[in-house]
Amino acid sequence: MLLCFACRSKQENPFTGTLRVDGNTVVETLGIQTPDTLLYVTTDSTGRFFVSLPFHEAAFCRLFGVATTGKERWQFATPVALQAGKAVHLDFYLTDNRTSITAIDRNNRALQMFREWSEVKTRNLWKNPPAETELASQLASFPSEALRIIGEEHPGHSTADFLNTWASIEYLSLAHNLSSRKMSATLTAQLPAIPQILDVPYWQLFYGSSLYIIEYLQQNASEPEDQIRILQEQFRTPEIRTKVTRQIIERYLRQHPYSEEHLARLEKLCQEQIDKEQLLQQFRDKRYASPGAPLPEVVFEDKAGNKHRLTEFSGKYIYIDLWASWCGPCVAEVPYLKKLEKELKRKDFVFVSISLDEKRRNWEKKLEQLEMHGHQWIVPNADFANMMNIKGIPHFMLYGKDGKLLEYNASRPSSGEVLKSRLDRLP
Repeated sequence: MLLCFACRSKQENPFTGTLRVDGNTVVETLGIQTPDTLLYVTTDSTGRFFVSLPFHEAAFCRLFGVATTGKERWQFATPVALQAGKAVHLDFYLTDNRTSITAIDRNNRALQMFREWSEVKTRNLWKNPPAETELASQLASFPSEALRIIGEEHPGHSTADFLNTWASIEYLSLAHNLSSRKMSATLTAQLPAIPQILDVPYWQLFYGSSLYIIEYLQQNASEPEDQIRILQEQFRTPEIRTKVTRQIIERYLRQHPYSEEHLARLEKLCQEQIDKEQLLQQFRDKRYASPGAPLPEVVFEDKAGNKHRLTEFSGKYIYIDLWASWCGPCVAEVPYLKKLEKELKRKDFVFVSISLDEKRRNWEKKLEQLEMHGHQWIVPNADFANMMNIKGIPHFMLYGKDGKLLEYNASRPSSGEVLKSRLDRLP
């Protein structure tokens, strides 16, 4: 029994803590993120919590929370070094929109020293941004401070590596946000290369890590095939390879218009993807957004629940308004659209408003408020917006009598005579 208990203990990372707040502060949310898990934590009446996290080679997690002091909501977060089979305890003091954290073990003591120093330093840099010529030297203090703390507290090897990575990420983040121009080689010359910084099991605990990896790959290769090749050659962490490869593929899918050439290229990029066929179909659907594309084969519903297809307007021009009840600019176009419908005296022309609302009741309520009549339809799911490659609404499209797409980005009703004269000129 003792042997079984010992084996079990090695597979757990116990983590306890106590939240101490002043009389005006309430903690609304408390959560823990590990490299592969996200869970929310509840405390008892004394502010204590206990969680047992599954063992992971990257023995770090990120505790985060949202607190309210009076009418102000604010966030707090900290990395935590875990120890397999040994309970780690932290005391949190939340007062005046500030977080103070004490730890007994040397690993978390080192992390808290850097967290507190970094928060003060970052706040000062935002309040008093240094001149461009002084920025590099100011940012260099982050890696230097991490090294000072490591030398003073002597944390374990893993925690020392974590601190160095954290310091480099802080450097990169501030360089991105404080520099008036794109980061130059001079600004980042003091840092190790991105693979050396982020090729670690806990990479996802750092905000913006994917962005920095993608940016690094784009700086070294313009084509997605080459970016994936560099990713495979220079990064060893399996999760980085998998997730960043996926991001490269999804970016290609978003940015490229449909063509047989692009489809064939995407098929090669997707060879290792489990949902390869779904990705390819998603790209094929983009052909509906190309000039001359046929009407999409989608079933819509009206307010009464009746089914409709755009093909029922065969032989007529179709002006489509894609909108949603929660979209302010969409609602602002409605009076102009209603006015245009009254003024355009053509029997071979129809107006169709298609809502992308997820909640049907919100759509129905807005129809009543705006007194919208005519062909008012809703999409049963989000597939239609993806199929049409819709990036934002309101979005207007114009189809010809033959059911082929004339204008993917048609003029808005608020453009007045510009749109009306265009429609009047249709044969």
